[in-house]
Amino acid sequence: MKRLLFLFALCFAGHAYAAKLYIETNREVDEATMNNPWGITVDPGGDIWITDEGNRRVTKFGNNGSRIQTFGTSEDGVEILGSPKGIAIDRSRFIWVADSAKDRISIFDFAGKFYTSFGGAGAAPGQLSAPHGIAFAADGTLWVADYGNHRLQHFDTTGSVLMTIGERGAEKGQLHNPTAVAVDSQGNIWVADSGNARLQKFSPKGELLQVVEGAPLNTPTAIVLDKDNNIFVADSLANKLLSYDSAGNLLATLDTKATGLALDVAGNIWTISKGESLVRQFTRDGVLLSSFGQPSTGDSINRHYLVIR
Repeated sequence: MKRLLFLFALCFAGHAYAAKLYIETNREVDEATMNNPWGITVDPGGDIWITDEGNRRVTKFGNNGSRIQTFGTSEDGVEILGSPKGIAIDRSRFIWVADSAKDRISIFDFAGKFYTSFGGAGAAPGQLSAPHGIAFAADGTLWVADYGNHRLQHFDTTGSVLMTIGERGAEKGQLHNPTAVAVDSQGNIWVADSGNARLQKFSPKGELLQVVEGAPLNTPTAIVLDKDNNIFVADSLANKLLSYDSAGNLLATLDTKATGLALDVAGNIWTISKGESLVRQFTRDGVLLSSFGQPSTGDSINRHYLVIR
């Protein structure tokens, strides 16, 4: 049984409040079960799905930290996943995984059986180069952060390409190594433009609508939106979790390591960090609810600072 200390400072109506919250948990998983985990998603039942990049597989955990299953390494002697990154679950409970080593999107059924894949290495529309983050639109179509091609791609449910957005560059509307993508309630697309240290928002037709940049944003790696279109961003280089309102105004920062983000049905935030075998669950206000796994050497699992602006 571990005691986790959460420290936070809350600024509200011009006043500062400090508090200490002790949380007890015994949720631990052998560190060897994950090796450089990258992406994370939470299904409607509360189970957590993680792309275990170093082990070339997907691992499913219960929300109590118990490992339920792993899949994707190989089937019938054939390697399926090479370097899994982004992960998302569709309305039919198929698991979609972006594979940056094989330049494709692989699809599995809910039991982990390989179903099909699409993409393939290249720069033509529909081809991919080290795809990272993926996200579904409300109509079930898929947006992909095509990292190596410096663009977004939009695919229908059969894997046929519908649209591409962006090209390499630093001008507004251009992209440099996009790592994550999210879709808001109006169908607008937010992208973590990691190489340009910014977020960009596009309309469903590909028109640039908004750019969010400047400190403390440094290297945005993951992005998720809540039902009110508030934006949560994992900044992997700055070791921060950032939140913005739908207009792009900074709301809060939280010092914590994260490369992957997900929201559960209750609106809580789940994080995973590449280089660690550690999953954390926070409230929307930054309160650490639980964690499982083991931190890497020197990581301060029990210290998180929240600043509301």
